[in-house]
Amino acid sequence: MNKTKLSKTVLQMKFMNRTREKVELEEEEAQGRNMYSSEITEKMLNGNSNIIIEPSYVICEDLIECGRFSFGGMNKDIERLMENESAAKRIKTEEDEKLRQKEMKKDVKDDEMLKYYDSLFQSRTEKFHVRRHRKDNVVGPPGKYLKPDPKKLDQFPVDYKTVMETFK
Repeated sequence: MNKTKLSKTVLQMKFMNRTREKVELEEEEAQGRNMYSSEITEKMLNGNSNIIIEPSYVICEDLIECGRFSFGGMNKDIERLMENESAAKRIKTEEDEKLRQKEMKKDVKDDEMLKYYDSLFQSRTEKFHVRRHRKDNVVGPPGKYLKPDPKKLDQFPVDYKTVMETFK
């Protein structure tokens, strides 16, 4: 990383302003790295940061009501207040959940629902059962594609009998 350094007189020229600023920034960064080299590890330099910078404090407004925090027994009064508030919030959410459960009572009894679904299932099976066996039980006049059973020809009016006899 041995770069040739430019002289001060060259850096002071007008067209070298940007280069001079870059050189100054590099020198400051190098001094900072040398100063904190014993405390900053390579992982810290190259690793991703877990810190999220949020310019607004809006997300922190509703954290707690008292407005103060304490951790690790530093201020026992504040910690006691925080515990009381969290317990009150838990109780309130449990009560809200119980109210929601009461509001969601059953409108239809289980027996009625069972009967409804049973009848629905039966009607569906009958519908498809009739379609499956429709070809075997032709009772109406002969169609374009279906031929009636010769046993059932007696059920048709005379015109259909004569028509069928002509096709034989």
